[in-house]
Parts: sequence; structure tokens; C-alpha cells
Amino acid sequence: MKTARGVLILTGILFLVMGLAFMGASFGVRETLDALADGGICVQGEFISVGKGDTWIRYQAEGKTYEIRSSTYSSDMHVGDPVTVWYQPGNPGRGRMDHWAVWGVFMIVGGVFSLLGLGFLIAVLPKALMKRSLMMNGTPVTAQITDISQNMLVAINHRHPYVVHAVLIHPYTGQEMKVKSGFLMQDPSSRLSDGTVEVLVDPMRDNRYYMKIEE
Repeated sequence: MKTARGVLILTGILFLVMGLAFMGASFGVRETLDALADGGICVQGEFISVGKGDTWIRYQAEGKTYEIRSSTYSSDMHVGDPVTVWYQPGNPGRGRMDHWAVWGVFMIVGGVFSLLGLGFLIAVLPKALMKRSLMMNGTPVTAQITDISQNMLVAINHRHPYVVHAVLIHPYTGQEMKVKSGFLMQDPSSRLSDGTVEVLVDPMRDNRYYMKIEE
């Protein structure tokens, strides 16, 4: 059964990869900017055409007017807006748009995505490791189901996850213990028609358990 934990792990990995990709791209932009600024000359130009794959800039350098095409585009660019252009002395026709704003955006987006990815993984991986440990060493106990319901306060991909609540007698302490599953993305009722569910418990710590309906 597909669990929210698996979805969150996949989401965390995806965010982390995207964040690292944006940050990698930012370093490439930074290298280009550093190369232009090293002995380069900056002049003021303006956008004469703005669009995806069709952004053009006009500027004057060393007594002549030049037009260059830029692969950079964002919705806040408008025709007539000023823009800084860099070129190397003696080669004014090969100007490049100043990408410091783009570098900043890439760094911010990359940092946010990376932090989100790490946050998801930090929140979920300990439980995943506990599950693995209990699958190998946990003691199986049959628990009596008390409730199967949707958590209406949480939405994952616009769906409210299901949670199974049950009670069991801990095999080592002899005490009644309330347990619940993690978030389940599908209704598990058809698989639990007999009113019981198997739970793996840690013989040494009664707060560590894993409900096998999450498989």
C-alpha cells in the first residue's frame, strides 16, 4: 500500500536534486559574470524585444550601436527597461547582459529547494530507518482495530490520508498499548475486514512500533 512516508521521501529527494541543480547553474552564471567583470566594460542598454527565446538588447559602445540576443527571460522584463551590458575592450559587439539578478534568483531558489528537500528527508528518514529495524527484529503482535478514518486536517496531493487506530497487549510489559498507522493514501478497510492488524513492536521500547498495513 502506498504510504505518505514514501511520497514524502520521494518529494524530499526531488526537491534536493532540483535545489542542487539550481545552485550548480548559479555557479556557472557566477563564473561567466566574473570573467566579464575581469577587465570588462559595462554600458547601459535597453530591452527592445522581450519574450521566451526572443529577448533583444540594444546598447552603444565605442561610438557604435549594437543589438544582442539574450537567452535570459523573466516576466518582470519589459521593452524599454534599462539593462546593464558587459563587453571586453576591443570587442564591443559581443556584449553580454548582466546576470547578477539571475545569479541571485538561482541561488535563492536553489537554497530554498535544497532546504525543503533536506527538511522532508530529516522528518521522514528516521521513521523509515525504524521501520527497517522493526521489520528485521520486531516482535509481531495482533492488534484490535478501533477506528479507520481520514485525517481531514492534512492533504497530500489534494487527498486526505487514512489512519488506522488499534490497541494491543504488549508482549513483554503486559500493558494495553494504543497504536496508529502512518498516513495511508488508500482506504485500507478492504484489507482489514477481520478487525485486526499485525503490528511489529520493539521488545525493549514500547514507543517503537510499526503497523504492517503500511506495506
